[in-house]
Amino acid sequence: MNSGLTRALAAALLLAAAPAKGAVAPAATSGVDYEFVVDPGTELLAAVVSLARPTAGGPRPGEFSALKEHPTVKRLKAALDRGVPATTLSQLLLSVGEPPRLVERGPLSRGLEEQLGGESEAEALLADLRDFARTPDWTKAWEARRAVNAGLVRRAQAETRRTLSPMAVEAWLGARFKDRYLFILSDDLAPSSAVNASFEEGGRRVDARERAVMGWRDGEAHFSFDDFAATVAHELTHTVTDPIALARQKPLAAFSSLMVPGCTDSWTGCVLEHVNLAATLRALRAESGEAAYRAMLKDYTGRGFPYLPALCARFAEFEAPAVKARGFAAFFPRVEDVFRAALRARGGAHLEADLAGFADFSVDPRVELVSVLLRLSGTVRGKGRARGDEERLVDARFS
Repeated sequence: MNSGLTRALAAALLLAAAPAKGAVAPAATSGVDYEFVVDPGTELLAAVVSLARPTAGGPRPGEFSALKEHPTVKRLKAALDRGVPATTLSQLLLSVGEPPRLVERGPLSRGLEEQLGGESEAEALLADLRDFARTPDWTKAWEARRAVNAGLVRRAQAETRRTLSPMAVEAWLGARFKDRYLFILSDDLAPSSAVNASFEEGGRRVDARERAVMGWRDGEAHFSFDDFAATVAHELTHTVTDPIALARQKPLAAFSSLMVPGCTDSWTGCVLEHVNLAATLRALRAESGEAAYRAMLKDYTGRGFPYLPALCARFAEFEAPAVKARGFAAFFPRVEDVFRAALRARGGAHLEADLAGFADFSVDPRVELVSVLLRLSGTVRGKGRARGDEERLVDARFS
């Protein structure tokens, strides 16, 4: 089982089956098969992490204080102290079924086991987590959160209704989002611990994405689904455009000098975000009009995505029925042409910027005089330069 399958298997199985006790039933959607859910495994991990690494204002402080000496807390703290990434722990919980059984859906990947300290350490951590999940404190807390969890789903749904619809992107791409998409919500998980994963189930691809609280508004959790670059439509678009762009990663690497600060953490990531944003911006234009499109384009160009105007202009070509009929993958070389043109233009701009620092180009007679004197003295010998009139003149004056 590869690491992508391992990371997300449990999430899909949790959400594909009937809701676990205390879980939230998936919300019905139309057109595109996506769901919001609160996952008990993710919440279990967040509870233990809050005890192993307590922080001011951390998730539900003190709620599990009676369990702070539980072996799971000590083992997980030791793992964090060894430098085990929080994302690895999230990956582990998405590799097993729901608590308290936490049944492995398949062999853990070797890479995951190695990051956790070996197979025996991974198994020991799962055994401790099972024990933690059977404690009355955890069971009671999870059951008590039914209303809270339902509220998280409602907030995510409300945020999603206020922004670009996935169906608009489907129409722009000329292709369906045919997979199943699961958004795992948590008001306890740290944003840096959230992971994405995908897997096959029943002959169908399932894409699972954890989403932590990104902020608070009027005392309520905010998941940022109404932020244009974090919407459901944006996330689903990645599942279509990313594989196409990644298949062209080698030729795109030729333009890596175009990387700009703040545009994700790598040139590849910068390209993926630019392509996604350009596609969803054009879909926004079709759904909400020119004014909304122009305002959002200006906003995100200023946020560190300088190639969006050129990409959006190029993507307008894709909207011709004959071009769209060939598919986005066939169109993608035209995207590369945008970065190629930007690289050429940037080279000229850099040259102009370099030259702009010099008000004048001239020959300084003082420098030339010193140069001649040094050559005559034998300190410096010219390379391939004939003895000229200026040197004969210096001979006459200073000999």
